[in-house]
Amino acid sequence: PGRILGVSGPVSAGKSTLLRVLAAPWDLSGLSVAGGAVLNGAPLWQRDARGRPAQIVLLPEAPLLAPGTGLANAACFQDGPVADQARRNLEQLLLSKDDTDRICAATDARHLSASAQKAIAFARAFVISPQLYLFDRPEDLVSDGLIRTLATRLDQERRIGRVVVLVTENR
Repeated sequence: PGRILGVSGPVSAGKSTLLRVLAAPWDLSGLSVAGGAVLNGAPLWQRDARGRPAQIVLLPEAPLLAPGTGLANAACFQDGPVADQARRNLEQLLLSKDDTDRICAATDARHLSASAQKAIAFARAFVISPQLYLFDRPEDLVSDGLIRTLATRLDQERRIGRVVVLVTENR
């Protein structure tokens, strides 16, 4: 608990594959994964539908967004307190109410800039609040300011016991 791990290496060394294996080894066709992974004493790859909080969030290099507003994507398409939290997360990451309002109001988040899409993905991850964050090159296509606020937020997550694994070239 409470660790931030950086993974770096040459191109095609398997860094992104490592994150995908940690998140969902059974989703990788053509790849045989043996062994297991444990997070805070619990088997990472045992899942059930009992309504437990999410253990893992994988944020790939290219954000995954669905058709819908920026706020809907950041809030996992939920309203009320979850949407309020997503908006707060975005504003803390962007340090701008105007940028937050513009992103939240976008009718289709898939048409926003790459940086705005990544901000949405970061905000959504913090709404989900898993035990393990897996970030694949979060620094790509975002401003230095967003990386600084992300680093601050990740340090806060670390202090409350979350684990962060970053594939990054930004030391």
